[in-house]
Amino acid sequence: MHLSIPHMFGLKKVFKLGLADSKSQRDAPETIEGGSENDLRRQLIQVLLHDSMRRHGIPPSWLDCQMLLVSSRSRGEGMYVRLIMRHWDLRLLTYAVAFQQSLMTDILRFEPHASQWLHGISWQLEVGDSCPYTELPDRSVWEEHPTPADASTDVMKDLERMFAIRDADMLVRGAEAAHQPSTAYAKTQPMSIEDTPKPGTAYAKTQPMTLETVPQPSTAYEKTQPISLEAIRQASKAGAKT
Repeated sequence: MHLSIPHMFGLKKVFKLGLADSKSQRDAPETIEGGSENDLRRQLIQVLLHDSMRRHGIPPSWLDCQMLLVSSRSRGEGMYVRLIMRHWDLRLLTYAVAFQQSLMTDILRFEPHASQWLHGISWQLEVGDSCPYTELPDRSVWEEHPTPADASTDVMKDLERMFAIRDADMLVRGAEAAHQPSTAYAKTQPMSIEDTPKPGTAYAKTQPMTLETVPQPSTAYEKTQPISLEAIRQASKAGAKT
């Protein structure tokens, strides 16, 4: 049985995979043609990136953007967004994840089908000499974890600083109020003779009563009628019977 060197070391499959990979790389597009669909996508992402930086107050020279054309066996051809950091700033690194999520939200809002052709977002640091951390620290730095006590201490320090500012402001306001006359009440003004009410003007002038205005006797009861002798006899007979 004769075995060749590729069969002995299993190189036949390696050669086939290498040829397949080189073929896929050769077939994948390397440049974005002007006016193509990918060119419109690139312009959209660049506009959204600059708008997001302006909205969040990030200087425009800190970030740059590149669009990479990729070809995946599972997802096919697509694009990859590469965010290039041109200026070192610890705040930008701290909020890099939040910025990436915000940018992705804007892209999906303007292009709902972006998840089909946008394979992902990557970062590249090209900050030159602006980064002060040029060497890795001791391994103990990675093993130290901030405790909740440290966080509570920072909060207490911030509260103490705020209270100190408030107390100082109250002292300044109190000193200024002590040297200024109170304006809570208006100054008393003397009353002139013209403003003094005339006697007898509080009530209307009394009018004489005429005969027509005298109230008539009440007519609520009927006029009393005299009793006749016949009525007295009938009343006596009725009492005798009872």
